[in-house]
This record gives sequence, C-alpha cells and structure tokens, in this order.
Amino acid sequence: MAYFEEMIIQGIRAYPPTTQTVIKFLHPLTIIQGNNGCGKTTIVESLNNICTGAVPAGMRQSFLHDLNNAKTQKVDCLIKLRFRDFKNREIVACTRMTNMMGKEGKNITKADEQTLKVYPNGGQKGIAISSKTIDFKLEMLNLLQIPKAILENVVFCHQENSTWPLSEPKVLKDKFDDIFQLTGFVKFIEKASKRLKDLKETYQKACIAHDGALAIQHEKQIAEIRLSNKKEELAKAQERQQEVMKEMNELTKALREASQQLQQMREETQRRNVTLAKLDGLRKQRSMLNVPEWSGGEEELLEMLREMESSREYRSATEQKAQLERKVKEFDRETEQVKGERREAEQQMTRASAMEMHRNSTAAALRELTEGVASEFGLRADVKMQQQLEMLGGEMKSEGEGRVRKLAAAESQLRAALETASNARLSLQIEQKTLLETMSKLRAESNEIENRLNAISSSQNEVPELRNQIATLERMLSEKAEPTTTEEQSREMDKKKRKLMDTITALRESIKSAAAWEETGRNRERMQKDKESEERARDALLSKHEADFMLLFARVMRDDPINEKITHIYGEAQKALSRQREALKNAEIALDRAQNAVKQKSDERDSLLNEKLELQEKIVQVTGDSEIDPDDVDWRHEQTMASVQSFRKELAPLEASASLYSKWAVETRQKKCCPLCERGFTGRGESEGVSKLAEKLADMSIRIPQESAELAARLEEEEQDERKLAQAKNYAEHIRVATRKWNDVKAEVKAAEKEVEVCKLRLDKERANLELMAKRAEAVNRIKADASLMDAHRSAAEKMGAQLEEGEHEWHKIGAQAVQQKQKEEERLKKTEEELEALNRRLDEAQKAASEINRITREMNELRDRILRLDEDVVQRAAIEERLQKCYDELRSCEGRAREIEVEGPKRDREVESARGLLQSAERETRAAESDVAATLHKINERRDRLTRMTEELDGLTRNMTNIDSVRATLAFCDERLDQLRTRRAECEHEVTRVGQAQDKRRVLSDQLMLIENKRSMAALEKELEELSGSEREQREVERKVGSMEQKRSDLVRSQGELDGQQKAVKDEVEELGARLSSAGMKAADEKFIHNLVRKKVYGDAVDDLQQYIDAVDNSMMDFHKLKMGKINRIVEDLWSSCYNGGDIENIRIMSEQAAETDSKRKSYNYRVMMTLASGAEVDMRDRCSAGQKMLACLIIRLALADTFGSNCATIALDEPTTNLDKDKVDAMAEMLGRLIAVRSSKDHLESGGKGIQMLVITHDKRFVDKLCLDVKPEYRYEVTKEGPKAHSTIHRIYVNGDTEVAAASQVLQQDEREWMGGKRRQVPTRKRKGVDEDVVVYDD
Repeated sequence: MAYFEEMIIQGIRAYPPTTQTVIKFLHPLTIIQGNNGCGKTTIVESLNNICTGAVPAGMRQSFLHDLNNAKTQKVDCLIKLRFRDFKNREIVACTRMTNMMGKEGKNITKADEQTLKVYPNGGQKGIAISSKTIDFKLEMLNLLQIPKAILENVVFCHQENSTWPLSEPKVLKDKFDDIFQLTGFVKFIEKASKRLKDLKETYQKACIAHDGALAIQHEKQIAEIRLSNKKEELAKAQERQQEVMKEMNELTKALREASQQLQQMREETQRRNVTLAKLDGLRKQRSMLNVPEWSGGEEELLEMLREMESSREYRSATEQKAQLERKVKEFDRETEQVKGERREAEQQMTRASAMEMHRNSTAAALRELTEGVASEFGLRADVKMQQQLEMLGGEMKSEGEGRVRKLAAAESQLRAALETASNARLSLQIEQKTLLETMSKLRAESNEIENRLNAISSSQNEVPELRNQIATLERMLSEKAEPTTTEEQSREMDKKKRKLMDTITALRESIKSAAAWEETGRNRERMQKDKESEERARDALLSKHEADFMLLFARVMRDDPINEKITHIYGEAQKALSRQREALKNAEIALDRAQNAVKQKSDERDSLLNEKLELQEKIVQVTGDSEIDPDDVDWRHEQTMASVQSFRKELAPLEASASLYSKWAVETRQKKCCPLCERGFTGRGESEGVSKLAEKLADMSIRIPQESAELAARLEEEEQDERKLAQAKNYAEHIRVATRKWNDVKAEVKAAEKEVEVCKLRLDKERANLELMAKRAEAVNRIKADASLMDAHRSAAEKMGAQLEEGEHEWHKIGAQAVQQKQKEEERLKKTEEELEALNRRLDEAQKAASEINRITREMNELRDRILRLDEDVVQRAAIEERLQKCYDELRSCEGRAREIEVEGPKRDREVESARGLLQSAERETRAAESDVAATLHKINERRDRLTRMTEELDGLTRNMTNIDSVRATLAFCDERLDQLRTRRAECEHEVTRVGQAQDKRRVLSDQLMLIENKRSMAALEKELEELSGSEREQREVERKVGSMEQKRSDLVRSQGELDGQQKAVKDEVEELGARLSSAGMKAADEKFIHNLVRKKVYGDAVDDLQQYIDAVDNSMMDFHKLKMGKINRIVEDLWSSCYNGGDIENIRIMSEQAAETDSKRKSYNYRVMMTLASGAEVDMRDRCSAGQKMLACLIIRLALADTFGSNCATIALDEPTTNLDKDKVDAMAEMLGRLIAVRSSKDHLESGGKGIQMLVITHDKRFVDKLCLDVKPEYRYEVTKEGPKAHSTIHRIYVNGDTEVAAASQVLQQDEREWMGGKRRQVPTRKRKGVDEDVVVYDD
C-alpha cells in the first residue's frame, strides 16, 4: 500500500527560500490549520506538482517564490517527498526549480534535474535515478499505482473544485470521461474509423491495381514466349550463318591457296622462260667461243693469264682492249637496263592477266546476280537494277506500313474493348466482395441483437424474484432488535475512551521519550566502541603499511589525510613507471637490433668467406692446378696470351708456304726454270737441276704441313689454357672483391659487438630502475587500496568524538532521569490499555450490530440497482428491435443484388476472354505483317547493296586494267633491242680478240676461261630449268579449280546475304520485343503484380483486423465502464451507510446513462448523482441536499473513485471542506469524517481486505479541528502562519498537550540533502533505464 511519510518545501510561493519547511504525515489523519492566505493550499499544490508535474493555474513563475520579496537575483526552490510505494519500498522523490532574473529584467524559471532515490531493503544507502534516464512523472504514477486523473481530480482536489461530483452535468461528464479516459477512447475509435474508411478505399484501389498488373503480367508472358521463339529462330539462323561463314572461310582459304599455287605456277613459267632465254644466250656464246677446251685446272689458267697480263706487250694491247671493254660494259649496262624494262613489262603482263581473269569472273558473277534478282523480284534485267530495287523497296515499305497501321488500329480498338470488359468485370468483383462483407457484418450484428433481445426477455422473469428478495431483506431489517446501548451511554463510553486514549497517548509519549533517551545511551556506548574500533582499525592499517610509508615518505602519516596525497603520488608513480617501462622496452629493442646486426654481419662475413672458398675451388677445377695462387692467375693468363699470339704468327706463313712450294714445284717442272726469277737451267744437268729443285720444293711442301700441324696442336693447347685462365681470371677478380667486402664486414661485426655490450649495460641499468619504480608503485598501490578506508576510519572517529562531546551534558542532565521513570510509566500504561480494551469490546459489539444492518441495506441497494438496470434494458428494447428489422431489410437487399451479380459475372468473364483472344490474334497478325515487311525490305536492300558493291568493283577493275597489247609490244621491242645489243657486244668482243698478235695467247686463254664459265653457267641453268620444269596441264587444272571455287564462293555470298536479311528481320522483331520487355512497365510487371497482390492481401486483412479491433475496443470499453461503475456504487453505498447518521437519505449512487449515439455511432455516457429518500423515491441529489450532505457525498464519491482506480494508494486530501458551512454543519462534517476514518481504520475492515486511509485535512476552522482531534485523536497537528517582514509561511507542530515545535526532517532526508549539498550524489547511469525496477510497472486500468 502506497502512502506519504514526509515532505520538504523550500521556495514555493510564500515558503522561505533559505530554510526548509518539513511536514510529516500521520496515519490516518494529518490536520493542517491556518488562516486564509497563509499558504495551506500550497502544500496540496506541492504534492500534486511532485506527483504529477502539474502546476497551478498560471505560469510556473507564480508558483515559485517571488524574487522581489526575496530581494535576490536567484531563488532555489525544492519539493522533496518521502513515501512508501505499492511494494512498501521507501522512496525519496525530489524536484528542484530555479527562479532567476534574466536579461532585460525578466524573470526566468527553470526546472532542474529531478531524482528518485530508492531504499530497496530499508538500508541506509539508496539508489539514485535521474530524470535524465527515466520519465519522472510516469515513474511517480507507476510507484503510486494511481492514474493522473485520479490524483488531480480526487486525491489532490483544490478547494474550488472539491464538490465537482455535484456540479452541473457537463462538468461531471468531463470529469468522469477524464477518469475513465473515455475521450481518448472515443478519439481513438474515431481515428480508427476514419483510418478504416481510408483503408477500404485503398483496398478497392489495390484490387483495381492488382487486376491491371495481372493483365500486364499476362501480356508480358505472351511477349516472353514470342521472344523465346524468335530467339530460337535467330539462333538457328545464326548457326546456319556460322556454318556458311565456316564454309566460306574454308573455301576462301582453299581459294587463296589455289590462287597462290596458280601464281607460283605462273611465276615458275615466267622464270622458266627467262632461264631458257639465258640458256639460249649461253649456247650462242659457246658457239662463238671457237677455242679448244683447257685441259688443266681453272686456277692454272688464271695463273697463266696473270703472268701474261704482267708482260709489256700485253699492257699495250690491254689499253686498246680496255677501250673495247668499256664499250662492252656500256653494252652490258644497256642490256641490263633493257632486261629491267623487259622484267617490268613481264610483271605488268602477269598482273594484267590476273586482273583480266578477276574482271571476267566478277562480270560473270554480276550478270548471274542481276539475272537472279530479276527473276526473283520479277524485274527487267536490261534496265539498271539498283533503281528498280529502290523503287520496289519504297513500294513494299509504303504498302507494308499501310497494312501494319491498319492492323495496329484494329489492335488498339481490341485493346480498348479488353480494358473496358476488364474494368466492368473488376467493378463487378469489387461490388460482389463489398456486398459479401456487408452481408457478413449484417448477419453478425443481427445475431448479436437477437441474443441481446433474448437476454432482455429472459431477464424480465428475474424482476419479481428480485422484488421478493428485497421484501425479505426489509423484513429482516425490521426484525433487528434495538441497540443494546443508548445514545447517552455511547457518548459516555466515547468520552471515557477518549480520556483513556489521551492518557495512553501521554504515557506512550513519555515512554517513547524515555526509550529514546535509553536508546541514546546505548547509542553513545555503541558510538564510543565504534570510535575505538575505528581508531584500532586505522592503527592496524597504518602498521600494515608502515614499511611502504617509510619507503615513500620516510615517516608514517598518522594525523594527516592520506587518500588525496596518495592519489597524487599514485598518478606520478604510474607515469614514471610507464616512462621507465617504455625506456626498458626501447633498451630491449636497441639490444635486439644490435644483436640482429651482429648476427646479420656475421652471416654476411661467413657467406663471403664461403664464397671465396668456392671461387678458389672453381679456379682449381678450371686450371687443374691444386697449388695455384689466385694472385698468379693474371700473370699466367698474360703469358699464355703471348704464347698464343706467337704461335698464330708462326702458323699463318707456314700454311701459305705449303701451297706456294707446291705451286712452285709444278711450275719448275713445267717451265724448266726457277719459279721466282724464271731463269732456266743450262748445260747437261738441266733436267737433273730441274728435278732436284722440284723435289726439294716438293719436300718442303710436304714437310711444312707436318710442322704446321704440330704448331696448330700446340696452339690449340695454348688456346685451351688461355680460355681456362680467362675463366679463372674472372673468378680471381671475384675473390678480390669478396676479400675486400669480407674485411669491411669483419670491421662492422666488431663495431656491432661493441654496440651489443653497450646495449646490455644500458638494459641492466633500465631493469634496475624499473624494479625500483615497480616496488614504489606496488607500495603506492598497497597504500592506495586502503587509503580511503584509513581516511574513512579517521573521519568517522573524529565525527563520533565530536558527537559524543556535543551530547554529553544533555545526557547527564535529562536522559538518565527519564530512563529511571520508564518502568513505572510502563506499568501504568499496561493498566490503562486493559481498561481501554474492555471498553473497545463493548463498542465493537455495538458496531457489529450496526454492520449487520448496513450489510442488509447494501444487499437491498444492489438488488434495486439490478432492477433499475433491467428496466433500462426494457426501455431500450424498441430501439433494438427497430435496428434488428433494419438489419434484416438491408440483408435482403444485399442478397438480391448478390444473386444478380452471380448471374452477370460469368457473362463478364466470357466477354473478357473473348476480347483477350481477339487481341492476341490481332497482335500475332500485326507482328507477322511487320516481320514480313522487314524481311522483304532487308532482302531488297541486301540485293541492292550486293549489286552496288559488285558494280563498283567491276568499274574499278576496268579502270585499273592495263593494255595487254601495249605490254606485249614492249616485250617484243625489248627482245629485239637485246638481240641488237648482244650482236654489237659480240662484235666488240671479236674486235678485242683481234687486237694484236701479242694478245692471241691471252685471248685464247680468256676464251678458254670464258668457256669454262659458260659451261658452269649452262649447267646451273639446266639444273634450275629441271627444278622449274612443270606441266601446263597441271596449271590448266588449277585454273579450272580456281574458277569452280570462285563460283561456289559467289553462291555462298548470295546465301549469306539471304541469311543476313532473314537475321535482320528476326533481330528487329527480337529488339522490338526486347524493348517492350525492357520497358519500365514490363520490367516491373512481376514485381508490380507481387506488390499489388501483397497490397491487396495486406489491405484486405488490415480492414478485417481493424474492424475487429474497433469492435473489440468498443465492447471492452462498455464492459469496463459497466464494471467500474458497479464497483464505485457499491463502495459509495457502503461508505454512506457507514458514515451518514441521518434518516432522510437512505443511500446515494452515481447513475450513468447512455447518451444518444453520435455521428460516429460510438457510445458516450451522461452522469448524475442520485439519492434514495426515506420514502423510497430516487431523485437527483444536485441542488436537493444540504451543504454538509453535499460535502460528505462528494468526499465519499472521491474515496470510491480512489478505491476503484487507485487500489494501492489510500491517500486523500481535503482542502477547506467546511467552506460555507454553519456551526452545526461543521460539527456534522467533523463527526462524519471521524466516523469515515473509524470505519476505514477498523480492524474488521482491514482484515476483510479493505484498505486503510491517510487523510490530509486543510482548514481554517478551529472548531472543526478541535472536533476532529476529539474524534480521531491525532498525535499532533500542524499550524500554518505568516509572519515576519517578508510574510513568509511557517509551519509549527502542535501536540495534544499544547507543546509546539518546528518539525525537523528525518535522517533519510537529511542524509539525502547532505549528499546533494556535498556533491556526493550517486552518479546517474548513462544508459536509459526503464524505471525504478528494470521491468517497468505500467499502470493499466
């Protein structure tokens, strides 16, 4: 059960901004008394503000303390409430506001952070939650488990609105609608109905869009099928074209090979003719060389010619001959020029022949193509074919376009007809579905109305039985005996009871004070022990860390705060430790780097050493000398090179001398003279001398090759050695380079080893420093771990010592005496309580009798209420039956229209299918016509292009043709000129032969040499002629083969053109279909169909679900309203019968009447407060009751509303309940409130499951306060006054004995305020919390 315990106000309205005003709420009654305008109502406004966030009428600025009154620029305002939530947890809610002076002298109000502090298990430390992480207002409602409307209109009701239950009907309706949240429900249902209407319209549009998307998808499927077929056709055509292309390529390759073969044959024929001509010339030349053949060798003949040319006679003849030879050379040059012209003419002749053959074949192909096109299209072959084809293409195009336009117009008409039929069918389907939904709803509504009528009919049988039960109860009520106690006796017992309660209260206060002093004594003893314990604990911790303190400070810090200083040292130690670790890490890295450098350089040194050894091994392997020194390789290589050059110089003359000696031996035998000086041998020993010289020369020629071979062998050996040494020289150079590198690396290794030693020393030093700093850091960590605890022990000990010294004098003066009197007062209290218990038993017996009478009265009222509800149903029966008949009429109308649609539907379907079939046929005809026209036009254009290409090619060949006759004339002229030049050259040669007798021998020898050359040339030409020999028959066969291939190629070109035309037509259709399918509409057809299908399904389900939800909410709202109103009336009747002691009004209740249906056809209610008079008549209570009865009725209704809608909160505030009441009415009101508090606080009520009450009464009437104090006996009451020059409101607590004090805040609120003031509030979590509990407590009616 939630209830309020304590509240602090500061800076609210007239309450001072510098001091906190404390109010502690009592159970069951807290009285706040004060004159008008002193600030009593501000307390209720503050409670309402912290619970709901509501600010009184006006701006927040008027709710906060005035800056002018405070004479300051800023006022800090505070409302702090300590309460128990519905889980009995202690909660402290705090809201802080600020009123300050802004720019230009304007007041600025600002709401600061709001906090909730939860004490889950009654502990001293709470969990603070900020409004930054939760919704503060919602969380307050959750913790109190009460709606905001109940708090504002029931619990914290302002005095001006405290009698709203008996106000005018409109105000009453607005209040109850706010409490029931009917306005929100009605608005929700109106919005939902509007949304339902929109959804239905959207659903109809979705159905239309779905049918349209379905038609587009069907059209897309047809186009995809056609596209697939055309692609297959195109693939077959492309496959056939590839076959033709392949055959064409093969034929072209074979034709190229055959043409090359034919060209080679022609070139061979040409070379053979040239060779034959050369051979004829050589034969003629041979016939002219009338000299005997030389019997010796050609070299010998040349030698003799050289000897002859060196003679003087020959030189004179040579000059004459030179002139003749120059002429011969001129003839030769002219002959070569004429031969070049003849070769060029032969090439022109060959080209002209090939071009003539190509022109003839092209002309034949053109004639054949022209005749084929003429026969194919029915044209004339003697007229220019291109013009005829252009005219034919234009005619075919215009004719095809006209046909296609006609078919397209027919197709558009059919498509419009299909769309019309589809729309008609869609409209019919939508109407049919709407009718079915309407019929379903009408049937459901009629069934519901029939069930309700049946229930009304059956309920009429209950009325007599209910009236009998009421009569029985009335008899029981009349048979009840008179009360056992008179009214005078009851008043005496009440007076005695109050006197005993006052005595008990005084004794309890005295005992409580003594117990408090006793507890204070025990607390002082415990505090002393705790102080000593804190000091011992701190000394133990200091002893524990004595070594660490000595290490850090060289002393133990016994009297100084430790935490702050050690925290600073801790930060510096961590930074130094981090720096030292970084230095150590750098030293380790430097050492690793130096070691890696040593390892790397050592590996490089070893690698170089291994390289040197390998190179030395290679030198040994190359030279074969295991003892060779690499430094000697260069010298040995130079020596070997010198030997090779020397051997080569010696070998060259020997090879020339051998052939010379052999030649000289032959000349000696032939000429019988010395070969050098040409002196002969004389005398008898001529032949012997010749033989000796020849033999000697022969021996020398034989001996020299042997010497040459030996020298060559030695040269080869030296060359091999030279090559080996050259390779070894390269290795030796590498060894020298490696040696230099090895020496450098060796020095680097030594330097790196020294660096390693330096790094090791540095690393050891850094490790020692790190170890020292780590020890200091560990000492700091150990001290830091207990530093806050040691400071806490020191602070606690000092605080306890101060508290002990502060209360020492008061304890000895007052506390000891109060503890001694405690036992006597406890014995007196026990006796007084026994007397009070006996008196209470007598009063309880009287109360039980009254309770039984109240129970019977309550049951009678319930039965009367039941009869009243049944009567209301009977009154509404005619309207219900009329609505049922209306449902039946609408249902019959819908069924008739549905039957018409069922008949008309198949007819619409047949019309749509017929229109779709006609449209598809028209589309096929249109596509076929377009395809035929495109194929024909492509065929005509292809034929025209081929004719144009072949005509242009033939014209180009004709233009480039060379005149063959002129080429032949050029060849004949060249042959004639060559014959003339040969004749003149022969004459010159004959004249050369005839020059002088001295040159006859030279001429003969030259002719013999020429004859040798002639024989050699003729042999070469005959051999070449044999190689060039070929058959003319084979050439003719190849020419026929080439012609056949060209004819076949022409056929393939024609087939390829036809396939191109067919492919182009199919491609055009494929592109058109692809363009249609790739259009935005076709691309999105499937997605659009699925989207529209989903939309249709979703919106259809949404319409059904929303309709069901609206009906469920409407029915649930009616059931909820009926249930709550029944509960409210039961509580009102119980409280009225228990509290009202008059005899004129037996009971009151709240009547809820269903208002006329609005345009939205939703339920709304009107409310009246009815009272049942003693005569049994039930009348409207408004303006028919006294002020006291009005106030009591309003209070009871507010309590009933609080019980019904806030079952976990029993608090209610009464603001000036005695306004406009006279003295008697004030007394009656006090008596009624006392009786109400007694009933709600009684043991029977609480044990029966009822909730208690916490009433806050704010009044200015002292008589009313005295009366309440006599009846309820509160422990104290509050008095609010305004005093001082600033007219601040102050609150004093006044006890029963007349003592007065200013209430002080509880320890919980004091501790919370100290934490806030000291800045020690718990850090608010950064994450967003759901509430005080992680699982949110959401209030739900």
